[in-house]
Amino acid sequence: MILEISWSTFRALVRKKESGEHKGIMMMPHTLVVSVSKRSVSQCWAYISDSFRLIARLGLLVSIGMSATAYAQGSSPKIDLRKIKAEETAPQVQVVANRLFSKSGRVNFGVLGGGVSTDPFLSVYQVGASLGYHFNDFLAVQLVGWKDLVSDSAALQQFIEQNEVGVNTVEPTANLGLELLWSPLYGKLNLLNAAILYADFHIGAGADYRLTENGNAIGGHITLGQDFYLKKWLILGLNYRALLFNQTVKEKIAEATLGRVLGTSTEISQVVSVNLGFLF
Repeated sequence: MILEISWSTFRALVRKKESGEHKGIMMMPHTLVVSVSKRSVSQCWAYISDSFRLIARLGLLVSIGMSATAYAQGSSPKIDLRKIKAEETAPQVQVVANRLFSKSGRVNFGVLGGGVSTDPFLSVYQVGASLGYHFNDFLAVQLVGWKDLVSDSAALQQFIEQNEVGVNTVEPTANLGLELLWSPLYGKLNLLNAAILYADFHIGAGADYRLTENGNAIGGHITLGQDFYLKKWLILGLNYRALLFNQTVKEKIAEATLGRVLGTSTEISQVVSVNLGFLF
């Protein structure tokens, strides 16, 4: 085996050779080549192995210590003084709780009023009432009826002034309907952090008995609306209904054929009403 050593080491070995402690040393100009026995090699390798084991153990201990320090730092809570101060100075917001009351099994009576969009030559308003029953918080049936208040619109007056002739309009007189309502959405509103306002959104459909000056007709409607619960027993509602029915058109201008049936027309009336209801 060939082993290269430094000059200082070489001088030491020479002194030991002269004293008879080592054998088999051959000198070269800059390098010392020493023949070493197998026993010396095994001892050297054992020393190197022990050194590596010691280094590995020290590295393992250091790693465990660093991991414990990191875990302690990560698990300790971080305090943000600015966040705490902001939370202390922030206004207190009321928590929106669960449903305050139930409509299940309750009767609803209301009065309503609004406007009816129908023939452009007519100005129509409505006043009426409703009576309903809630099977549960989501499903209800309601009977609704109103009286139509009819007058000539500004468009009809202008038409008569320009053409000196009237128009064969059909004036509605009343409506009676039965509808099924479904309330899939329930919400709560925080009103300026002063009060919690409860509200239901409903959709539905129903059948109508429509009364006009020329006769009566069977129709139907769809509806949607929002009910705001001011009290456990008081409701403020906004409703939209679209009515569809056939109406009879009669002559009302020419005196010779006055009252003669001219035909039928399909009428779509849009009704927007405000409702004040009471729960029992």
